[in-house]
Amino acid sequence: MHLLYTNWVYPIHHNHDTRMSKRIFLFLIAVILATPVGARAQTSCALESGHAYKTAQSNAVWYVSTDCKKRPIKNPDVFFSHFSSWRDVELTTRERLTEVPNHDLGFLPWGVRREFKNGSLVKTVDDPKVYVIIDGERYPIENEKAFQELGYSFSQIEDVVADVLHRVVLKRAIRTIDDYPASLIFAVGNGKDLYLLERDENGNVAKRHIENFEDVKNAYRADRIARLPATVRIDDSASGEIRAGINLRRLGRVAQIRLRNANSEVNDITTDHANTRNAETDTSTPSHEETPNNTNNNDTIIADPFITRGSSLGLLSDEFSGDNLSSWRRAYQDEGWGFDQLEEFAVGSRRSGWLTMIPYASSWYQDYRGIHVFKRVEGDFIATTRISVRNRAGNGAPGALYSLAGIFVREPRNITPDTWVAGEENYVFLSLGAADQAGTYQTEVKTTVNSNSQLEIGPANNGDATIRVVRIGAHMIMMIRPDGGSWRVHKRYDRPNFSSTLNVGLTAYTDWPSAERIGVDLHNRNRITDGNPDLRVDIDYFHFARPSLPESVYNRLLTNPWSVNDSELLTHFSA
Repeated sequence: MHLLYTNWVYPIHHNHDTRMSKRIFLFLIAVILATPVGARAQTSCALESGHAYKTAQSNAVWYVSTDCKKRPIKNPDVFFSHFSSWRDVELTTRERLTEVPNHDLGFLPWGVRREFKNGSLVKTVDDPKVYVIIDGERYPIENEKAFQELGYSFSQIEDVVADVLHRVVLKRAIRTIDDYPASLIFAVGNGKDLYLLERDENGNVAKRHIENFEDVKNAYRADRIARLPATVRIDDSASGEIRAGINLRRLGRVAQIRLRNANSEVNDITTDHANTRNAETDTSTPSHEETPNNTNNNDTIIADPFITRGSSLGLLSDEFSGDNLSSWRRAYQDEGWGFDQLEEFAVGSRRSGWLTMIPYASSWYQDYRGIHVFKRVEGDFIATTRISVRNRAGNGAPGALYSLAGIFVREPRNITPDTWVAGEENYVFLSLGAADQAGTYQTEVKTTVNSNSQLEIGPANNGDATIRVVRIGAHMIMMIRPDGGSWRVHKRYDRPNFSSTLNVGLTAYTDWPSAERIGVDLHNRNRITDGNPDLRVDIDYFHFARPSLPESVYNRLLTNPWSVNDSELLTHFSA
């Protein structure tokens, strides 16, 4: 049996031979003392610590730690727990990378950008103490006996960097059932029933039966359910079962690290720093993920996420009262595709004071790249537009399949047609038009993660509505209000892989059969002039604002209706 605080987890990471450690320590002291002071002062790392590097000859990505040793980053999820974009990977030469020795650890722990749901079990690599994260707080598990009584497995523990723990509130240690935190979800013995632990004002524990775990799984890790011994007896809560419609008072907060103000977490702000750092690196042409970010950021807004509506983001809004559209960026221009998929893009051409967009056959799906008219926004935002969607004749719903328009939010891509590769599209959108039923008004909402698109289609009464997308940290809230109707929350997405800067604006797409017929490559590299497009969208305005939320709401899991229900979201975002 392992002893909890000796080598109970990942013993390969630690050397427990005390005598050997002493000999190594004495040897290192002797080497340091024997080295001239001047020589020691000149010692420097070949690469900058805290940064990610690769070479032109390999796709392997390495992280350089503060002790000037490199660790391999073995999967994208770990990478994005430390960095906001592949553009943060800097190109270096094999010679310089080889100068940095390998770290004994052999891997990179999870970083502060990762979101840790309730139930997560974490530790650092240099301290065997294990913590369970519940309700945005960390509870140290006192010893191995307490760990086993919770029914956890050593394989469930994840290594994290120390800053993850520093940013989560430390609570009392867990020794016995008397210390178990409220909002712990558990089973008893071999039973299949799940319960939520509650505490009254006197600290007494009780359990509430969870009727359907599907209702709370977005807030709690299904693979980290505690399993208490069959001998444990906990009284039932007077509150009864947890059923749909009951708002859990505490369940759903997460230990998510967010940019609190413009002066913290500077590494989250994508800048042009790579241009100067790579001055001495290999001069061969880098791939898309190696290219430094040299995008024009003149309209990027860097501000505190708690700035209220009517602040600097309002400067990006457009009432389309004039015909000047120069403040809007176009994806095809930024990425150098050389052709416009919009047949018409003009203010006042059809309706005075409205922007009209009429697309050729095109689409956003998987790796298909369509139309995006946008402005670049840093941090949290509220984007709102009022649109009127018709067929080209202007007398009804579009007659071509998947002909819709709406708000489109996309992760910036620093690519050209020559460096474009599949598998790296990341976006969300909510649109109105005709989806899988030509001639019928519908909505389409979609999230695409690394070109894996998941969409949902719903009914719509007509083609006139106001659409709103709210970003709060990793949470994307999609809302719609039909003309003459009320706001409703249409969909919520959790997108922790989104970087701090996003492209936010409009899309219009039509005639999926023509796009599908020619395939991704031809679609992305050519304007389709022989298709059957049938979409016209008129846009009354596009407004930007900075959301304002109480701290008590901001720190909750906004994508989980058990944590924050639709009515509460509408209270804050339907104005």
